[in-house]
Amino acid sequence: MPVIYAHRGHAMRKTYRFALNHAEEIAAILSAHKFSNPVFVEEYAKEFDLTIGGSPVGKPTLLDMGAILNELEALFSARVQFVTTNSIPYEMQDLVKPLVEEDHGA
Repeated sequence: MPVIYAHRGHAMRKTYRFALNHAEEIAAILSAHKFSNPVFVEEYAKEFDLTIGGSPVGKPTLLDMGAILNELEALFSARVQFVTTNSIPYEMQDLVKPLVEEDHGA
């Protein structure tokens, strides 16, 4: 699946602590659109304020990914990039920080 992103104004770069504080909200948004196991990705793309990743559940569409972006950007007033966790290169896996305990049942 491709990386989806959008630009809506400029905000300050969000931190892992920020993402952890909003983990339940992020998880709920991802879950509503066929993704699980939300993660924060540090310094993945500097042109974004926040990079969130998730694991697909079933067959999410690009519309699901776009909806995730719209909801996260509206919630945080930030430039958000959403990536599937399997699109992050192995060499960059150390940048991936879990936001919730991994759901193995999804």
